[in-house]
Amino acid sequence: RSGAEHFEQRAYLPMVGVFIMLSQINFSKIDFFNKKIITWIFFSIIALLFFVKTFIRSDVYKNPYQLATTGIEEAPHSIYYYIILGRACVVNNLPEEAIKWYDAYIEKRTNSAIPYANKGAVYLGMKQYDKAIESFNVAITLEPGNTGFYKDRARAFYFSRKFENALIDIQQYKKMGGEVDKNFEEDAKRKVQLQNEIIGYSIQITSDTATDYSYIKRGMAYFTNQDYANSINDFSSGLKLNPESQICLLNRGWVYEVVGKLDSAKLDYIRLEKLGHPLAPKALEKLNEKMGLKISEPTKNP
Repeated sequence: RSGAEHFEQRAYLPMVGVFIMLSQINFSKIDFFNKKIITWIFFSIIALLFFVKTFIRSDVYKNPYQLATTGIEEAPHSIYYYIILGRACVVNNLPEEAIKWYDAYIEKRTNSAIPYANKGAVYLGMKQYDKAIESFNVAITLEPGNTGFYKDRARAFYFSRKFENALIDIQQYKKMGGEVDKNFEEDAKRKVQLQNEIIGYSIQITSDTATDYSYIKRGMAYFTNQDYANSINDFSSGLKLNPESQICLLNRGWVYEVVGKLDSAKLDYIRLEKLGHPLAPKALEKLNEKMGLKISEPTKNP
């Protein structure tokens, strides 16, 4: 039920009570010129007028969006309503509208951290991680003691693949008394370790002694780090150095499967089968099941 329905139910009960009370009064015996009676009637009329006005405006309380919209129309300088509108837009899956209302709040009060943090959360949900980080940066500058801002920014850093920064914010959040999801923290640490390994492999690759093995190791690190494009590139580079590298073909085929390039994966498994790899027939069988019985002719790998 909407807020308006609840409001109307609350309004009906006292109204019924007023009518019951009036029905029990013998008006013929009331001295309307008595000062106490006049005072009672005066305040009763005022209360009744307020009741009627509130009941007529019950549509304002239908939902937070309606309440805040009316509030801004009647009191445009009350910034609280902008936050309500922003949150209502988020609930109704209108992130762009939410951003608009948070920006309107910021125009009226530039030194408040809340609208910036709320904008960051919206951008995070929209997967616009750089904008989310930018908003959280401002929020933390304005209110550095808010632990939640560090936690949210850590998530934005993580999803933007800035794992070292994410880990720094996680540690700061813990120092301020926050409880961190252990799996999230351990995964961030692992991603930082993988990035360091990738740097090490990159140094080997840039040297004169680079081999397909160097590309294989870095490609696997990229894959574990869910950086699939670079993973494919490294396995392809390894194949240029060693066209019959079964490890490169097998791993590139797996990555192609993960990213949905099934035709390209099939080509790699076919090449792998011709080279006699024992896993190739099973990989082809599973891939054919995934693609269905009727499959299009695979295109040549780039």
